[in-house]
This record gives sequence, C-alpha cells and structure tokens, in this order.
Amino acid sequence: MGPFVRTLFIMKNVQRDSEKIEDNSALIVAAEGLLALSFKPLRRPVYKPVGGRSDKEVRWAGRVFACTSMGFFRDMLRSYLSVRERGLDAASFLIARALFEATAMTNYVVSHVSPLLARKRYSRAWDFLLRASMGSYYFREHTTKPVNAPDHPMPLDIGKAVKSLERFDVDASKEYSFLSEFSHPDALALRHYVQMNQALYSAEFRTYPQSHIAYLRNAVGGTVALAAVVYRSVSRMAEMRTTEKQFSNVMASLLDAEEKSLHAHGLASN
Repeated sequence: MGPFVRTLFIMKNVQRDSEKIEDNSALIVAAEGLLALSFKPLRRPVYKPVGGRSDKEVRWAGRVFACTSMGFFRDMLRSYLSVRERGLDAASFLIARALFEATAMTNYVVSHVSPLLARKRYSRAWDFLLRASMGSYYFREHTTKPVNAPDHPMPLDIGKAVKSLERFDVDASKEYSFLSEFSHPDALALRHYVQMNQALYSAEFRTYPQSHIAYLRNAVGGTVALAAVVYRSVSRMAEMRTTEKQFSNVMASLLDAEEKSLHAHGLASN
C-alpha cells in the first residue's frame, strides 16, 4: 500500500470513539503546513497572436489557478478548524463540502490540462484554465459586460469534477451527494433538529443538531489527504517545483500526525 493510499484509507475509515473525542491535531498540522506556502507575483508572458498560445502562457495560467485554489482550500481548512472549536456542526458540513469541491475541481483541471500540454494543444489548455479561474454563472447572468467584450466564460462542471475523484475513491460521488444534503433545507438537514417518535406519533425538537463528530473528522481528514496529492499534481503541472516538494512534506507530516493521534487514543490504523 503506497503512502497516499494508506493515508487516505486511515483518515476516511478508522473507527473512532467519535462522538466523545474529537482530535483535529493532524488537520492542524496540515493547515500550518499550508500557511507556510507563499507565492511570488507572476508576470504574464507576452501573447503573440500569430503564434497562438504558448507553453509559457499556459504554465502561467496553471500557476494562477493553482495558487488561488490553494489559497481558497487552506482558508477553508482554517475556517473548518475554527468552527470545530465551537462545535458548530451545521457550518462544518458546509465547509466540508467546499473543501471537497476545491479538491475535485483541482483534480479535474490536472486530469484535463496535463494531457493537452503533453500534446502541445496550448489553445485548448488555455481555454480550460480560463474557465477554471474565471468562469462564473453570476457574472454571466447578473452583470453587464462592456460593449464588444466577450461573454464571461462558463464555469467548469462540478459534477464532472467530483466524478474525476473516483480514480482515487470509488465512493467520491456518493460522498459529495451526502455532504450536499446538509447544504439545503431538506430531509437530512432538517432531521438534525428533530427526533421522531413513531410509537407516540410525536416529534421532539433539538436546539442543537445531532452530532456527527466521527463522520466529519473522517470525511474532512480524507479530503485533506486527497488534496495534498492533488495539489502536488497541479504544482507539477504548472512547474511549481518548490511548491510540489512542500506538498510532499505536508503529506508526510499529515500521515505522521494522524498515526500519532490514533496511537494516543488507542485506535488501530492497519
């Protein structure tokens, strides 16, 4: 079992005595590692219409996407840890979904752009990265563009992005569907706040939602482990060699911290 597969398996599947003990120490280690990343300003290469898009331009666009996506992910992880300190389950599910989406979209970009770069299909790679970084339904539908300006690009399909993760985890789409249920006021979200008593035909209401400490810890732990690999891959694609090495270090630190946490609580990791 490779180190990534091992880490993902541990963080998603370990049986925690979960609703009593919540240990996010490994996630804190990951967050601190991500905060250590710094990105220098990037000057865009000159575009020459006669020659079309170039490898340098596409690498620049890849770096812009990679840096902003990493920034979003690490800020969401910091936010998740903050709300977990206060035991805010409802907000935790929303952030867990955002972390999952960021990981999925980054993997989707890598899986499409890397082959295009290898075949020197620079224009297609540029267009895909443009949609990844600049696509927005809001801008397309609710803002007025300048005269003669091109339409705002369509965003990439999040459903296809999530499906791209199935090469790592066959249950990725199912996991995302479950997380999404808590982002809308439907059955699963609302049942957090009520206990139905079928025998008495009554409903007893809760002030605070039913706890899901174990599920959240395993789900977010698995997402962070997967993100470390995915962001290492996008760093490689964008030729960000220092960042690629840093993500390898984050991965190693995450695994070490998780195994120490499991050992401290007497939980097996095999």
